[in-house]
Formats: sequence, C-alpha cells, structure tokens
Amino acid sequence: MKSKYIKLGLLLLLLLSLFSCNNSKKEIRVIVDNYYSSLKKGDLDQMLNLFSYDIKLSYDNLYQQNPELKTFTSDTLKIVGSSFNYEIEKVKIKDNKAVVTIKETGLDKEMLDKKIKELTAKESFIPSNNNDFEKAKKEFVDYQMNILSKASKEVKEKKTSTTTLTLEKEKNGWVITTKNLLRVIPKDGL
Repeated sequence: MKSKYIKLGLLLLLLLSLFSCNNSKKEIRVIVDNYYSSLKKGDLDQMLNLFSYDIKLSYDNLYQQNPELKTFTSDTLKIVGSSFNYEIEKVKIKDNKAVVTIKETGLDKEMLDKKIKELTAKESFIPSNNNDFEKAKKEFVDYQMNILSKASKEVKEKKTSTTTLTLEKEKNGWVITTKNLLRVIPKDGL
C-alpha cells in the first residue's frame, strides 16, 4: 500500500516537472520571438528590457553617453533586419539556465560588403560645410545609412547559420544573458 502512494507521488512530481518545463519553454520562446522582433524593428528599448540587468545597464549607459550611437544602431538594425529571418530549433533547460538554438538567415556578408564598396566608390562622401563638424558628422551618418540601405536592397544572396542565445531564470522570469546581442546577420555574416 505504501509503495502505491510513493509511485503515485513520484508520478505527480514527474507530471508537475514536465508541465513546468513546457511552461518555461513557452515563456523562453516568447522572449526569443520578442528579441528578434525588436531587432527587426530596431526597437532597442524594447530589446533591452529582455536582457539581464547587467547587460541592460551596460547598454543603457553606452547609449546615454552616445545617443547618436543608439540612433545609428537602431537604423542599421531596421535596414538589415528587413531581410532577416530566424527559426527557433531547440530549447534546452537545465536548472535555471536555458540555451536556445536558432537558425538565422540574413544577407550574405561578403556580397553585402562588396556592394557597399561598389556603391561607396561610385558615391563618395563630401560634406556640405567643412567648418561645421557636427553637421558634417550627421551628413556622414546619413551617407552611411543611404549606402547600407541601397546595398541591402540590391544584394539578393542570403546565408544561413546556427547560433545560440543563453537565458537565465531570475526572480522576475527568464532574461537573455548572451553577450553578443546586437547581431542581425548570422555569425559568418556582417
């Protein structure tokens, strides 16, 4: 009789464990989907809310010190993200850590670099006023965004690779802890 209760208890624990694991996997998938959605839209604020506190703080500080970098990064992500796709292949959870394997497909880096060089050679940058450094800096950023936008529209070749995101469970839920987060092109891409 006692062994029947032990078996029933173990079965109940196993079912609770499986249910908890499935809920965690669903939560992790939602976080990863939100991460990639933020990247594609260039929404750095939304994306930063998915990070662990130390990574979020680090990027917040960086962008507060250099707001132009935040705008540049956001604009770059929007341009390159428009031709970027991903697929979650696997979620592995062990204790309070998870590793998500993702198949990413984006513009072929070599072809994009080649097209950027080609366009840059055709359209060199000349500031409208050499005496106004701030204006020239803004014009140069606009020039770079224009070249990147044109190149990303002209390059048709794509490359696929597999990457991982690491997450940890904190008191408020799962957070992304991977350090190399501002990537929109596969590792062997940009």
